[in-house]
Amino acid sequence: MLTYIYKALYSFRDAFSRNSTWLLFCMIVLGFMGADEIIGISSFCRFWGLGGNGYHSFLNFFRSSAYSLEGLMFFRGSFVLAQNETVRVQGRAVRH
Repeated sequence: MLTYIYKALYSFRDAFSRNSTWLLFCMIVLGFMGADEIIGISSFCRFWGLGGNGYHSFLNFFRSSAYSLEGLMFFRGSFVLAQNETVRVQGRAVRH
C-alpha cells in the first residue's frame, strides 16, 4: 500500500515547479488520509506536529504560483488512466 501511495503522489511531481511545493502537496494529501479531523489548515499542523511556521507554509501553498489547478487535473487524469481499470456503473463500462 505504501508503494502505491508513493507512486500516486510521485505521479504529480511534474505538476509543481518547486520540489518544496510538491512536498507540501504530499503532506496535505497524507494529512487528509491520516488526520482524525479536518477542520482547516490547523488540522494539518496538528497532524504533522508543526507550529506557526508550518501553518504559514500551508497557507502559502494554497496561494502559490508553483502549480496550477489545470496541471493538477491533468496529472490526476493521467494517473487514473494509467491504472487501466474499467469503471462500471450499474454494470456498464464507463468511457474515459
